Amino acid sequence: MSSYLLIVAAGGYATRALPLTGYGAKMKSLINVGDGGVTVIEEILREARDSGIEHGVIITSSEENVSVFRRYLDPLGEDPAFAAYLKLRGKDVEAQMIADRAMLDRVDLV
Repeated sequence: MSSYLLIVAAGGYATRALPLTGYGAKMKSLINVGDGGVTVIEEILREARDSGIEHGVIITSSEENVSVFRRYLDPLGEDPAFAAYLKLRGKDVEAQMIADRAMLDRVDLV
């Protein structure tokens, strides 16, 4: 078990990077930067996991953003209707892909 804790300040919107967000309000940490639509926060969490870190804290600017991150980190758990939709459509491969993208054992949102 790692004794390190990852802390990420992820509260701001990417207003200075509007072309990267499609000219819409989007948190900087959710901008796509990698292959297959990997976001900044996903890349950070994966790097932390690969370094042996198991626990992270993401600090956001509002309760609304906490909700966004909850859904982003666990889309099937936070939105049972989405999970049911995938199952109904026979999207088992996609559902498994989402379930397999675990990044850290524990991520707290504040």
